Amino acid sequence: MTRALLKGSLLLLPGAVLLALAYLFLARAAIMPPAIVGLADYAPYALAAIGAAIGWRFNHSNAVIAFLLIVIGHGALTELPAQSAGRAVDPGTVRAALAIFLPLNLLYLSWLKDRGVVTAQGRLRLAVILIQLAGLAFVMWQAPRELAGLLATKLIPAMLPRFAGMPDIGTIAFLVALAAFFVRLLLRLTPRDAGYFGATVAVVLAFGGGRLGGAVMFAAASAILAVAVIQESYRSAFVDELTALPARRALQALLMRLGDRYAIAMVDIDHFKKFNDTYGHDVGDHVLRFVGAMLEGVGGGGKPFRYGGEEFTVVFPGRTVSEVLPHLEALRRSIAGRPFRLRARDKSRIKRWSAGIGRKVAVTVSAGVAERAGDQTPDDVIKEADRALYRAKAKGRNQVSI
Repeated sequence: MTRALLKGSLLLLPGAVLLALAYLFLARAAIMPPAIVGLADYAPYALAAIGAAIGWRFNHSNAVIAFLLIVIGHGALTELPAQSAGRAVDPGTVRAALAIFLPLNLLYLSWLKDRGVVTAQGRLRLAVILIQLAGLAFVMWQAPRELAGLLATKLIPAMLPRFAGMPDIGTIAFLVALAAFFVRLLLRLTPRDAGYFGATVAVVLAFGGGRLGGAVMFAAASAILAVAVIQESYRSAFVDELTALPARRALQALLMRLGDRYAIAMVDIDHFKKFNDTYGHDVGDHVLRFVGAMLEGVGGGGKPFRYGGEEFTVVFPGRTVSEVLPHLEALRRSIAGRPFRLRARDKSRIKRWSAGIGRKVAVTVSAGVAERAGDQTPDDVIKEADRALYRAKAKGRNQVSI
């Protein structure tokens, strides 16, 4: 739980910094040139356009739709005139409706997997948003008083705080979205979820900021989500989705900047194919995650990577074989000494399982390690470590060989 909270805090840091910069801009707006302050009205559109282009490029269809929501919210909240005399729909009613519409739809988009921008799923999600907007506009036009009365319903006791400029029902919608985002951050810990969380906070803060404050907060929402899209794209390319360890592309990037002194270990799960055949590939995936989590705790400055299949690589910059052997041996013992428990929710997925729910299964690893010698390249050292790994397996597995 402590590690999850730490990772969640780091993921939220970019959003917190951007919100702090937004507040700093608002605090200094009075002494800034009017031309600079006037650009704030256009910043949400520009940043949303940039973010949507990035999302389109990397097939983050949900983010593209989210940027559209931010643009709609900015236009409705900051462009409506303060006085509504002679208008069929009170701008206050529009604000109240958007207070519900924006947080819940950002939550909706965050829970869905990206399926591409122009795929059937992407078009369907856009259609869902547009149908909601059309339905809301129809109700506002046909029954503005009834809708205004519904949105003004008092649901929160008077002694409890409210978000500035938001109706009670909008406050509740935001709190529901906030709680869901927080739970999702603890469960998934991805930049994508942190980005939607930060964007939702910025959108809600826009309700109480007036014209300038609203524009700045919507710009912050666009910037937070754009940063999250970039981070998620990097994560997709350099982080293994199953184990959350750095992937092979990240390994290659590290190998290119290693110095003259380093050791590399190749680690392989023993009898993994037999394990998959016995318990099924879904349980095998759990084993890979289990071993990946254990590898994160390797000592000696080792940096673990998912190499492929059931094989992992640990790079020890600035170390020799004799220096890293104790750490690899400690890692091997810790994995062997912590049996993997078959979980109840895997029961329907296991092919042949006669021991029942809760059975503990021994998971062991073999490792081979080598260090750079002479003019060897990192690829040469990996091949040496791979040969050492085969020697460990030939000797009976569950051991470290050089």
